[in-house]
Amino acid sequence: MLSNVIREEWKSPFPVVYFDNAGRSHQPLSVEKVGLESLSLKTNPWEGLPGSDDEDVQELRYLYSSLINGGSDGSNIALFPSTAFAMSMIAENVVRLNLIKRGESIIILDKEMGSVVYPWQHVCERLGCVMKVIPTPDWTVAGASWTSSIINAIDDSVAILSLPNVHWCDGTLIDLEVISDELKRFGEDGRQNKLLIVDGTQSIGAIPFDVQKIKADAVACSVHKWLLSPYGTSLVYVNPRHHNTWLPLDQHERARAGSQFSVWDEEIFMDARGYFPSEFFGGARRLDAGGRANPIFVPMLRSALKLIHSITVPAIYEHLTSFCDALQLKLSQLPAYHDIFAIAPKEQRGGHILGLRFHDLELLRKVHKTLKEHGIHTSVRGHCLRISPYLSNTIQDANLFQALFFQSIQLHRRDATDHDSNNTCCTKPLRVLITGACGWLAQFMTRSLLTNPGDRPLEVFGAYRPSSPTTKVPVWLLQAYRVEMDLSSPASVDAVITSIQPDIILHFAALSSPVACHKDPAFARLVNAPSHLVDAVQRHVPNALFVFASTDMVYDGESPPYTVSAADGKSLLHPTQAVNVYGATKRAMEELVSQLRYGISLRLSNMIGAPFVYQAGGEKFLQFLSSQLQRRSVIGLKRDEVRSFVYVEDVVRVVSLLIERYVRLTPEATEGLLRETVLNMGGPQPLSRLELAELFSRTQHVPLSVADDEEAAQQMKASSSTDTWVVHVLPSASPIDTRGLDWSTMVTLPLRSPRNIAMDSSATEAALGFTFTKLEDVLPLSSVPR
Repeated sequence: MLSNVIREEWKSPFPVVYFDNAGRSHQPLSVEKVGLESLSLKTNPWEGLPGSDDEDVQELRYLYSSLINGGSDGSNIALFPSTAFAMSMIAENVVRLNLIKRGESIIILDKEMGSVVYPWQHVCERLGCVMKVIPTPDWTVAGASWTSSIINAIDDSVAILSLPNVHWCDGTLIDLEVISDELKRFGEDGRQNKLLIVDGTQSIGAIPFDVQKIKADAVACSVHKWLLSPYGTSLVYVNPRHHNTWLPLDQHERARAGSQFSVWDEEIFMDARGYFPSEFFGGARRLDAGGRANPIFVPMLRSALKLIHSITVPAIYEHLTSFCDALQLKLSQLPAYHDIFAIAPKEQRGGHILGLRFHDLELLRKVHKTLKEHGIHTSVRGHCLRISPYLSNTIQDANLFQALFFQSIQLHRRDATDHDSNNTCCTKPLRVLITGACGWLAQFMTRSLLTNPGDRPLEVFGAYRPSSPTTKVPVWLLQAYRVEMDLSSPASVDAVITSIQPDIILHFAALSSPVACHKDPAFARLVNAPSHLVDAVQRHVPNALFVFASTDMVYDGESPPYTVSAADGKSLLHPTQAVNVYGATKRAMEELVSQLRYGISLRLSNMIGAPFVYQAGGEKFLQFLSSQLQRRSVIGLKRDEVRSFVYVEDVVRVVSLLIERYVRLTPEATEGLLRETVLNMGGPQPLSRLELAELFSRTQHVPLSVADDEEAAQQMKASSSTDTWVVHVLPSASPIDTRGLDWSTMVTLPLRSPRNIAMDSSATEAALGFTFTKLEDVLPLSSVPR
């Protein structure tokens, strides 16, 4: 499985997000290991330096050649220290063989890589030739493309086409196969007279590439990008028709036939004139740059090429294209983004690179600087923010980038854009205070607020405990205003509310562990039902919207499904009787919130969704299932505890809808925000944890077997196929009834978890015009796309 390869080959760099693989690749661990092993050999040189002998280098040629369909034996591949060196060799042979003459032209692209252009620039200066530069297409014009512009520029004067497969600045596509075919219209031998020289550095290894279809004269590729290797080599395909006429740029013995044998040095084949043998090797090897093959580098490159072969380029391309398409969709959600940057149409992109062409270079520089300062690495190339992910990037990276990118745009846009008719910056921003800002739900909520602020500009304040190390604060949260708040301290809470004067308070902070609440009920009450917080709101911001994240554990679990709304919106059709301290403290806070003018309590079931950047409390349950499934680990799950698992993005959407309603209220309004002050927040399919695992395994197309106990599960695993995931049933929950007991009595008994707290959330859907997402649709979105 691709996910297993990725997990083995790349370390997660969090909190860093690396989107600059078009600059230099995120080196695989296996390649690093080979390099360290090869480096250590030089410590004992008397033992030899295996890995760079002639047969090793020949294997390297073969591996690369088979990657690009460059021949079955690798004889068309030459090795150079850089693509610039290779292009200089090609240009020198073009001049020597009179393949270009005074007044003829060389086609290159606007804002092409300098090292590719300089050799042709030198040719023009020497011979009086002309550089024909293809301008960057206007992606706002239908049908615009590099390919059509290049074809329109080809005429009788063109002798050389020096082109990439994708433009290095933004990943936009050049269809080399179409261009090669177009050259045939210049007569029967027209293809022979116009050379097609390709820089494949930004495509080979990430895009399927076939030199037989392109019919290129030469293709150079630096290996430190999509070939996952260190700096120092360019692998170059040379069309066989040039093998006998092109000469190396530097003269050395490594290109000469016979130099691969030990007898070459043992006998020293110098004749009476002082000449060495002049016969070149056959094939492209004759063009190799001089110097012994690097015994550290060659094994690393060979390992990298084998890894790419094992994954396959089509699989890499499919994965990267899917990732970039999804990221482009996220970025297109920025309001009026066309006024800020342009993105080439999907059909004009290579698929593995996403380029945002900014209209304002100064804004681009500021945004890039902000991203880098907060650990998100991209590149600026030719007015473009170049985003180049790889297999190791995850949905968390995309979420983080989207949030910080949007916030950076808002921070740095020039004053001129503030007067756009769609811009509301002149309206006083609403201040949003999120407690528990480092928590899982808060991260999704903050990202949504920063990227989709709605009709009113927002200032987001994230409150977190003073004990939270700042190094563990989510990177994207650095773009919100961070405030320290000790929820157990009335003075700390009052100071924050007084200084910020929030319009909206999203109270997500809690002592969320039922075990911790059971051990210290007094502290649980202080944190989970802070009357001093409600008091501060009533005194300082009585008209603020207050959304409280409660829990389904306010229900006892004996008479599901549970409903909450009634005719007056406040009485309960199902009285709440929490069976543990955690549920009881949450219910106490609901009573306090009901005293506020715009207080809403959301009874949240277990939330599922994609992992986010920072998870202080370890894995969420769905990510736990995902990791155990991938490892095929035997685990125990309860069958008798039922929950209405809810998609975290649905929770975010509900909160956003509440904010929208609050923003639309007039100062004179006397009615409340909703008739309901308590909302059930459960998905449409109540399931046990075991049933969720069964559903998840089906969405992942992995067979699952269920055993009655752990011993039977281990036996079942031993006899099952390696692809089968085996789980077993955990014993039933404790039958002890703690309903109606006070807290002091509860803690003297074993901790109890409610059995079946399935909720009916149809009233929430009706009140907000909203539909909760089915689990079958959530689960494929909730695993990390590795």
